[in-house]
Amino acid sequence: MDNIFNYLDYRNFLRDYYDSRKKSETFFSYRYMANKLKMDHSLLVKILSGKRHVADNAIENFITFCKFSKREAQYFETLIHFEKARSKEQSRLYFEALLHLKGYRSSTITREQYEYFQKWYYVAMRSLLDVYKFKGNYKELASKLNPPVTVPQAKKAIALLKKLKFVIKKKDGSYSVTDAHVTTGEKWQDIAISAYQKETIQMSASSIERDPKELRDISSITMSINDECFEDMKEIIRECRASIIKRVDSIQEDQTDRLYQLNMQLIPLSAIQKKKNGSNDNKD
Repeated sequence: MDNIFNYLDYRNFLRDYYDSRKKSETFFSYRYMANKLKMDHSLLVKILSGKRHVADNAIENFITFCKFSKREAQYFETLIHFEKARSKEQSRLYFEALLHLKGYRSSTITREQYEYFQKWYYVAMRSLLDVYKFKGNYKELASKLNPPVTVPQAKKAIALLKKLKFVIKKKDGSYSVTDAHVTTGEKWQDIAISAYQKETIQMSASSIERDPKELRDISSITMSINDECFEDMKEIIRECRASIIKRVDSIQEDQTDRLYQLNMQLIPLSAIQKKKNGSNDNKD
């Protein structure tokens, strides 16, 4: 059975734990495990199937049953709180606690993958290398971004991109971008992407003061809509993004000469007003 530190979902661990014990011990069953955990076996099945969470007052029973070390017990308990978190801020705090407890043991997610989305210039630097031929002049590299970053920030960005194998150093001393990508589809990525989106939205706000009007396109529309219109607008935005990506992909690599960030935001400015039938009818 795999190490607890290789998991980011405690129920995946428990399922693997059960399967491993079941293969080696013929008597092992849901009922046996539930009895040792001092819970109804139907509740255990619901937990393993993802329909229920482990209650806070039952965590210690799981720790004892699985014979976790102190560090493993801390990690397991934090995993449960991570899955039960009710806000992105709570999720972020628990996830960073998991990274601290995990150290460098994980084979499925690295500290560097999460860090990649924490600063706008990490992602921007990767794209910049498609436009700018970098050969080790960090001062010039740092000045190429808008706004410019510091030399230490540029060095940290390149070091991170190299660790993630997002860039490689060629024989002539220049760097090129690879096709490597960050693991997707897990809860940690949603937290990381949210942090990245906050950074890029803040960049859009600062662009109003920083960049000449002819070099940017920022507009705002405030409107009253309904559910049907909202769904239509999301589809229109999706189609717009797809069209823009297709247009960008049509540019030859040696023809690009600048780096741009495109943000699209469609956000609620009020609570949803549920109207009762006939509530708006005028009566004589």
